[in-house]
Amino acid sequence: MKQLRLLFIVVWFLPISLFSQGYSVQMSVDTNRIGLGERTHITLHFTESKSSKYTLPAYGQELIKNIQLCSMPEYDSVEIQKDSIQIICKYCITSFVPGEYSFQIGPIIHNNKDTIWLPTIGLSVVADTVDLQGEIRDVAPIQTPQYTWFERNKQWIVWGVVVLGVILLIVVLWIMIRARLNKPKQIVVAKEPQELPHVRAIRLLTELQHKDLCKQHLYKEYYTEITDIVREYFEERLHIPLFERTSDEIIRDISRTGLISIAVIQNLQLLLQQADMVKFATYIPPIDQTEIHMGIALFCIQESIEHNKYNEQ
Repeated sequence: MKQLRLLFIVVWFLPISLFSQGYSVQMSVDTNRIGLGERTHITLHFTESKSSKYTLPAYGQELIKNIQLCSMPEYDSVEIQKDSIQIICKYCITSFVPGEYSFQIGPIIHNNKDTIWLPTIGLSVVADTVDLQGEIRDVAPIQTPQYTWFERNKQWIVWGVVVLGVILLIVVLWIMIRARLNKPKQIVVAKEPQELPHVRAIRLLTELQHKDLCKQHLYKEYYTEITDIVREYFEERLHIPLFERTSDEIIRDISRTGLISIAVIQNLQLLLQQADMVKFATYIPPIDQTEIHMGIALFCIQESIEHNKYNEQ
């Protein structure tokens, strides 16, 4: 068998930094040579002013053909100075097909006008080879097994455990039957039908609109309520805990269920990121944008219902 040649491509000037007026982008790669099924991480550090707007690239299951994303990108934010913030985005990738690959991360949209493409990344995926010329050793001599007391009496011990288990089961059943026979009859009271999760969420969002909190400059209270309503809905809808979670953890847990469409996940991620900026007093949105965010919340709930109906058909 011919040995596979090891492939190796170097990412020049790693880590890579891009600088422009109002923002800077740094990129680093853990390693540019992996085996089949191994993972490596691409990390972006995007620094900009708090007043700027940006859109990081979003991908499906593959960056390019044969290069897969292991999971949804992980996001984090760090306040550097009073007027600037750093967004950290980490992509975990892998491949099961050996070869040489090159690709770019992007585009990053800055202030709806600047399009940023990062330099080309080279990745070498190699397959382990089998050494057929290794040393051939003699077969080890036959050894007489040494049995312990348990191994010699294992059959009797197993039968003893089975008998004891049957006796214990009979005793437990006898106790349960006696307890049920002696249990007083209870009057069953019909419960009122509970409000469906999406009906309750839409009702709460409608009530929140009528409070006019943003017109009273109560932005933090407004975004706290709107995110709590959305979290409670998806927690009950998907049966996963979402409170006491960061925004990135919420997006990650919802994505892993596979029950919510990409459109809902992307809009929910945008809503949670904007809400975090407001709640941490790094951003004060205009009134018309708060109404847009309310519309995004309603869209996420209504679209998740339609997506569920489509999957059930």
